[in-house]
Amino acid sequence: MILGAMLPTVDFDAIEYHVQGPKEYYQTGRIAFLPHNVYTSMPFSIEMLHLLGMEVVDDWWLGALVGQVLVALFAPMAAILIGRTASRIGSDRAAWVASLAYLTTPWIYRMAVLPYVEGPLCYFHAALIWAVTSGRASGEPHPTRMGGLVGLLAGGAMAIKYPALISAVIPFSAWAVWSAWRIRDWRIVVAFGLGVAVVMAPWLGKNVIDTGNPVYPLGYKVFGAKHWDPARDAKWSAAHGPKPIEVREFARSVVDVAGRSDWQSPVFAALVPLAFARKEWRKKAGWLAGYSAYLFLTWWLFTHRLDRFWLPILPGLAILAGLGSDWFGARSWLRWLWVGWLGIVLGLSIATNAVYCSTALAGLNEWTGDLTRLRSSVPKMLNPPLVRLDTELPANARPLLVGQAAVFHLNHPIVYNTVFNEETIETIARGRSSKEIGEELHRLGLTHVYVDWFEVERYRSPGNYGFTPFVTPKLFANLVVSGVLKPPSRLGLRQELYEVR
Repeated sequence: MILGAMLPTVDFDAIEYHVQGPKEYYQTGRIAFLPHNVYTSMPFSIEMLHLLGMEVVDDWWLGALVGQVLVALFAPMAAILIGRTASRIGSDRAAWVASLAYLTTPWIYRMAVLPYVEGPLCYFHAALIWAVTSGRASGEPHPTRMGGLVGLLAGGAMAIKYPALISAVIPFSAWAVWSAWRIRDWRIVVAFGLGVAVVMAPWLGKNVIDTGNPVYPLGYKVFGAKHWDPARDAKWSAAHGPKPIEVREFARSVVDVAGRSDWQSPVFAALVPLAFARKEWRKKAGWLAGYSAYLFLTWWLFTHRLDRFWLPILPGLAILAGLGSDWFGARSWLRWLWVGWLGIVLGLSIATNAVYCSTALAGLNEWTGDLTRLRSSVPKMLNPPLVRLDTELPANARPLLVGQAAVFHLNHPIVYNTVFNEETIETIARGRSSKEIGEELHRLGLTHVYVDWFEVERYRSPGNYGFTPFVTPKLFANLVVSGVLKPPSRLGLRQELYEVR
């Protein structure tokens, strides 16, 4: 995981916003609203680790790798908390198996070597489970202090990703209310609320200042927002909103989470059902199973069902798997027979998971590759035309990119936008004469226009996000004829570069 995290990222989402957003903050010297990249207005606490790395080493590319290593460290930290929780509920064997089950799951490896935020999100869910069970081993902590701790952790989860409002804040606020009612001390609820607010309020406040909407780009129908409109909100909702409820799809999702997913581990399906065999921890196993079921159902009902969004289920499943590994409580020859069989199951599962993680199917695996070579070879592997653009333009060039937003590896200053933001070329050209368009291009300091027709057509393909109909080959042909742009040069099969006259 650590070696993989030290490699340049190859994931589209990462080079579009997870590391691109911090890069832009670093280059401008401040954390500012980016109207061209809607994703950077979401809670960005984990991305701050990349920005921290960039500031410390004074290099946006190396600093992103520093951030990736810090993100990867959430995996072993989560495994420790998972093992500690399994030990408190069950036994030492349950602790070791739970930690191993979690840490050797290909999903966890993949989230550690790519700068996604689901790995840290799993850590916060593991920490929340650990926190609400922490008083059972060595005395009950002060209730108010415990409420504050759980609130901080729930707020920390939401400061990573909006869906944690449902997966962390709401269920553990219910825990705070139940705990307060049980001991008749409502300070627990107040402490929980303050804990969430301390971590999450700055992100909400930043969005209010930037857009007028605390949860921008969500909640547009409730709060409205600057830089957003009903058409963009409908486009966003179609891509990221809940999917239709169908029994067949539900069954397919259950099977995927149980083991058919490419990066899931067979350990969970093998051991989780056995967690209820021992009477002494059946109640706590039922609580964990209920919470896991809640996470699955809310993921399936309220999100667009992207597979990595259900990963917060894994800490709870890992603890249940650990408990299931020690289901045979009586000391007899049957227990030792089970231990032998468990060793075979775990050995085969961990070995196959490790082999799978070593392949490119789980992530870039040039663990000992030279960073200088990888800095140039990885972008060429991802998008050769974009590399040609970056290497062939003069040092003082400032291109406008149309249709392309995976731009982290570019060294030139650029102007771009994501597919959900207002298309920049449309804002420049709509309603203007050719002369006015040329003047606007010069006012913005744009020297070239790069059009990635492959990406434009991909977005316009059935079932994809869609792309503004304003952008057409005729638009650029007219700008060439009118003398605004020079005739294009081809950088790829479907990529064109125009120079501004």
